[in-house]
Amino acid sequence: MRLLVSAEESGALKEVICIKGTDTSKQQAPQPTSIKTFCQETRNTKIQHFILYKNHVVAARQGGSICIYNTEDEYAEVKKISGLAASAEDAFVSLFELHDKIYACTEAGNLSIIEPETWTYTTAKLKGPISSFCGDVSRPGIFAYGGKETDLTVIKLDTMEVVFRGKNVPNNKLDLREPIWISKVAFATDPQDKPDVYKLITVTRYGHVRYYDSAKGRRPVLNFKLSDKPLITMAKLNGSEIVCSDTHVTTAKFNFKNGSMLGKFQGAVGSVKAVHVLNNVLATGGLDRYVRCFDLGSRNIIAKVYMGTQISDVCLVEADEEQPKEEPQEVKPKAKEPKELEKEGEDDESSDEEEMWQKLQNSLAEKRKRRKLK
Repeated sequence: MRLLVSAEESGALKEVICIKGTDTSKQQAPQPTSIKTFCQETRNTKIQHFILYKNHVVAARQGGSICIYNTEDEYAEVKKISGLAASAEDAFVSLFELHDKIYACTEAGNLSIIEPETWTYTTAKLKGPISSFCGDVSRPGIFAYGGKETDLTVIKLDTMEVVFRGKNVPNNKLDLREPIWISKVAFATDPQDKPDVYKLITVTRYGHVRYYDSAKGRRPVLNFKLSDKPLITMAKLNGSEIVCSDTHVTTAKFNFKNGSMLGKFQGAVGSVKAVHVLNNVLATGGLDRYVRCFDLGSRNIIAKVYMGTQISDVCLVEADEEQPKEEPQEVKPKAKEPKELEKEGEDDESSDEEEMWQKLQNSLAEKRKRRKLK
């Protein structure tokens, strides 16, 4: 397995190579083949999000810059694009590649569209605040976003036309308005859907998972409270499943079409801030400084590596499930059977007892002789 992990304290990128069964918390378990550090800067310019594009790593750093590194040249910096954020505090909330273009969006709504062939870029402005921005894989030019008091919005990017806008859920039992704070958005469009039908999933800072189908109205067709804590990450799996995590310790697999919890990924002792899925493997990283890999089917942990730093993002580059190589063992003499060992132990004990009684008898005989002489 090969992973890339962004370090929050040092602003660096770490490359981890390990095999299935690796666990740095156990001395007897296999250890990582290598852990290397690249692209080190400072905490003030830490990597907030990064993606792998062909033989390059594209990293969105705090402060509004995007750096491109060559993976084939010891992660040497190829290009740096600065001034993409509205301010030093304006964080990147999304970074992804879609239809041969790279999209980066900040919380204030500054959208940058990068051409990877030339590393030139154009910009657009969205209405913020935004916590998540994503594109529809099956429909070029269709994008969605949402954030704090910014309800789900689907647009045609070239014209900025709003083609769908979500509507808040009904008031609660006390007739109070439910606050809006979308933290992650993902498209769930099926290939057989009509061009004007939009299906999306959102998770919220109030612990809700919501599924929207524009053919059935503007309100979510499913609204399920998954956690009492804010949900901050989401990765869509095949079909109708997602993996999401909250600000506590929960990382769970969930079916967003029937509202069922499919299971939890155990082990984290702090918030999981990043998740990534490749093939049938889930990688997670966060506050407890461990990067963990899980089998998506069984939810069993298959690798666990201590990084020595809080993790802001993680990417699985290779997710093979190679077993640790077993070293040939020397042929040892056949061990004695338990019965033989038991018999030997009994013989030793009986001989020791006889010797002890013999000494006591000799000692008593000596004392009697002395008394007679007196």
